[in-house]
Amino acid sequence: MDATRLVSVIGLAFGDCGKGLFVDYLCRLWHAHTVVRFNGGGQAGHNVVLPDGRRHTFSQFGAGAFVAGTCSVLAYPVIVHPGALLVEHEYLRRCGVDDALARLLIDARCRVTTPFHQAAGRLRELARGDAAHGSCGVGVGETVRHGLQHAAQILRYG
Repeated sequence: MDATRLVSVIGLAFGDCGKGLFVDYLCRLWHAHTVVRFNGGGQAGHNVVLPDGRRHTFSQFGAGAFVAGTCSVLAYPVIVHPGALLVEHEYLRRCGVDDALARLLIDARCRVTTPFHQAAGRLRELARGDAAHGSCGVGVGETVRHGLQHAAQILRYG
């Protein structure tokens, strides 16, 4: 009987450390059936370039989505951006992955970024002037802030 194998890939360098490529490699090597994203949101940039030249920067789908049959799970507290998720699905479709949405499971507790969060976050960043963080402007930080300050108001995926 095969033992269940659970592996965590965690980057401690604020990105650009190869997590996407490494996850894709492990999914192929071990025939993984699931990739779980457990933090962050649509600001992620997990790059995967395949030997055949196909490439994708994974923002919400798990970086194993190029591997046929590998499911992506967005677990709480991942921040879900529905519009960006559909755009990413279209990019994956153009790369030959037609069933990424069918292989996606989203925890009902995940907070949802809305256009309001994106606009509010961008305005807050502009108001900071020279003290701006360098936000990527997709609304993840604003969604978290809103959820912490007004938990009863936050929209959840479920």
